[in-house]
This record gives sequence, C-alpha cells and structure tokens, in this order.
Amino acid sequence: MSTSGYIRGFDGLRAISVLLVILAHGSTLYDHLPENDLYRVRLYALFSGETGVLVFFAISGFLITHLLLKEKERSGSINIRYFLIRRFLRLMPVLLVFLIAVAVFSQAGFFVVNQMAWMAAGLYFFNFLPHTYNVVELTHTWSLGVEEQFYLLWPLVLKFMRDTFFTKIVFLLLLICGVVLVLFHQWTIAGNADQKQFMQDYRPFRWFIPAIAPVIAGAMASLLWNRKSPRFMRWINGKDGWVLFAVLFFSPVYLPDPVFRLHYLLQGLSIAVLLTKVMEHQDALGTKFLEFSALRFIGRISYGIYIWQGLFLRTGPGSENTFQQFPLNLLFTFVAAVLSFYLMEKPLQKWRDKYR
Repeated sequence: MSTSGYIRGFDGLRAISVLLVILAHGSTLYDHLPENDLYRVRLYALFSGETGVLVFFAISGFLITHLLLKEKERSGSINIRYFLIRRFLRLMPVLLVFLIAVAVFSQAGFFVVNQMAWMAAGLYFFNFLPHTYNVVELTHTWSLGVEEQFYLLWPLVLKFMRDTFFTKIVFLLLLICGVVLVLFHQWTIAGNADQKQFMQDYRPFRWFIPAIAPVIAGAMASLLWNRKSPRFMRWINGKDGWVLFAVLFFSPVYLPDPVFRLHYLLQGLSIAVLLTKVMEHQDALGTKFLEFSALRFIGRISYGIYIWQGLFLRTGPGSENTFQQFPLNLLFTFVAAVLSFYLMEKPLQKWRDKYR
C-alpha cells in the first residue's frame, strides 16, 4: 500500500466486478448457454452478475474494516457520526440523482415505478421488498441496501467490542449465513408448497442474512491481515493461499445439490483470500495487471456504472425503449457514470476529507 493510503489493485478488482454485472445485464450470454444445470447454474456462477456483486461486497467489507481499524489505532476510538457522513456523501448524491431520473422517465411513460419500490431504493431496504413490488430499473439497489445496513452496524461492533471477540463474531455470522443459505435452498428445491411459494413471493437470499456473507468474509480477511500474526502471514505469502482461493472460487462446480447455494459464501471467502494476497503483494505482477490504466479508470467510476446500468440495462435486454437497447444502453450507462464521477463523486471527495 502506498503512503497515500491508496491500495493498488482494488480499483482493478472493482472494474472486473462491475464488468461482470454489465455482461450479465447487457447481453444474452445466459440464453446462449446449453440448457442444462452444468452450464446455466454451475459454470455460470463463476462469472454471473451475482459473482460481480459478491466481489463488490467483499471489497467493501475489507476496506471499511481496514479503515475503521486504522482510525481506532490512530485515535483510540471510531467517530461513527463522521463515518456515516462520509458514507452519505460517497453514496447518496449519485443515488438521489438516479432516483430522480427514474421518476422522470416513469412520469414520461417509458415504464411504471410504484411508490413502494422507489422508496425502498432510496431508503436502502429494497433487499427486503416483496417480489410483487419489484421494478427492474431499481432491482439492483438491493445490494446497496445490504451494504448500507452493514455500514450502520459494523462500526458499532468495531468501536465497542473487545478485539478478542471480533473474530468470534465474524465466524458466528458466517456460520449463520451458511445455515440460512442451505435452509432457503432446500425450500427452493425440496420444500413444501408454502415454503416454495414463500421463495417466489420474496427474495430471502437478498436479505441482510444471508446476503451479508461476502461482506463479512472481506471484513474477516481485513481483521486477520491487520493483526499480522506470523502464522497467517506465512500462509498468505505461500502457495497454499492460491490453492484455497481456487478451491473456494470454483465451489459451484463441485458442491452437491443439497448445499449448492453455499457457493455464495465460499466464493465470498475466495475473494477475501484474493484481497489479502493483493494487499500483501502490492508490487506483484498480478497487482500490476490490475493497475492497467483502463481497468483502473473503470474501477474508479464503478459505483456510477453500477447505479446507472439499472436504468439503461435493467436486469437484461428486451425493453421496447430505444435508450434501453444495445448499444445506446451501454453508451448512456458509461456517459452517466463519467458525468457522475466528475460532477459529483470527485468534487464531494473534498467534503468527505473534512470528516476524517
């Protein structure tokens, strides 16, 4: 990590994650895969939009934990009010402009947005919204809800909990997420009629528990890396870490059907392993690749890309609106993201710096 606090490679990973989302939402790749579970379920889980989101989640958990631990080490405590102000200035302005744009397009008759969905997106609880209120232009905001809920709770844990309890809490949360993932998966594939109907009416895989699993995985990796225990550092610097990364990331290929959904947790752990590798090896060849200028730029504007692709790409092609069809949908997404970055995100950085 540089003296300025910039972590090499993380922007590149953000770029890869948002490009996976763009690939999933902006193409018909899934429809061209052979119609069997090996391709459409197992192999697709290696590069799906959900995979892109869990990479985002793991990075967020790692970075937020890292920054909060450094603040606590530096000042002896964590200023939660300042933290929340920084998060608000980082995330809300772009989201607010996006929601206004969605409302304008809706009023113009391009699509219909119900009030509940619009409020859920703006108040960060879309991940709990029943499917009957779903609006495809807003569906992606479920992940923002998960992250914001994490931001409200995790600083409190780090501020008031003793260090000896951090790891125990993290492992407990991961265990709970794993159990819930298996339970909901069983309801989907082998539950009774009421359980299956419940899984159709709601989207419980996106509830705080178990959706938080990759975020917690990233937080755990950050805790372990910041402690710098000799055993952990030897493991990170050895080849075993790469073996574990591969075993965890490719878990969708080999997990048995009854526990298949655990891949969401295991892949989150694999990204956590990767983050510690990148963090520890800032001058490695792989890290330098992630610093490729175009990839790094996409990573810097990745939040704007993720927000605006909801309006233009939705959750997949098929819209009758011209601005939601290829290639205009991709063009508008990237133009909106660039404008958001230079007109809002970058100028507001100075304001955020006042609350450090």
